[in-house]
Amino acid sequence: MATFDKTQKALGRGLHRERDQPEFRRHLGRLHKKSDYKQIAADYHKKSDKLKRLRQHAANKNPDEFYYKMISTKLQDGVHINDKTKNASTPEQELLEKSQTHSYVTSKLISEQKKIERMKKELQFLPAQVSHLKQSQHIVFVDNDSKAENFDAVEYFNTAEELLDRCHNRPKLDQLQKVSYTQPDPASKSKKVKAYRQLASRLERKKKLQVMESKLQQKKNLSDKYNKPIAKLAPETPESAAVYKWSYKRRK
Repeated sequence: MATFDKTQKALGRGLHRERDQPEFRRHLGRLHKKSDYKQIAADYHKKSDKLKRLRQHAANKNPDEFYYKMISTKLQDGVHINDKTKNASTPEQELLEKSQTHSYVTSKLISEQKKIERMKKELQFLPAQVSHLKQSQHIVFVDNDSKAENFDAVEYFNTAEELLDRCHNRPKLDQLQKVSYTQPDPASKSKKVKAYRQLASRLERKKKLQVMESKLQQKKNLSDKYNKPIAKLAPETPESAAVYKWSYKRRK
């Protein structure tokens, strides 16, 4: 019986209606309730407290305070911009990052490394005619300045003058008397110089690919939402990727 009475009471109870905006105030929008006023008051007090803290911070600021970041950063349209991060990547790196993936760059880097190793085996020594590459140096120490002024490389190395610019296979004069020496063909010489120039360009390309691969790998690591870096140790530059400090996670 008690259950029936409760059911009848619940069915007979009318809907609770909130007071609506009067007709002559419809242009002002919905009628605010207590919850709306509480939300407005909380927002107002939050902004007031923030302005109070900022005024207090400005009043206590040291006018002689200086940081090196003041030189490298500037305020533009209310946003702090770091000048060092403007040219973090070259146009070539930006185009490669937009058009290619990390796996593509890695495969190209491995292919380039194999080609360089193959060329290094074929070109074992560096001739002196290649001027744009680092040359080998042979430093000779003498006792006094007069010997340094009258130093004769042909007499010291006991070889022919035509062989002084060679950093390998430089026979002595007595060896040359036993074996006939022929001057290298200019065509083969130019071919060898061309091969070394190609090797230098491939080494430069390998360096660029390594930088691009490290940047793409760093971007891939940062996309992991479960493993975020602790701090940024060094910014990104055209020659290297940004350096981050990561938390240690034990792998199973």
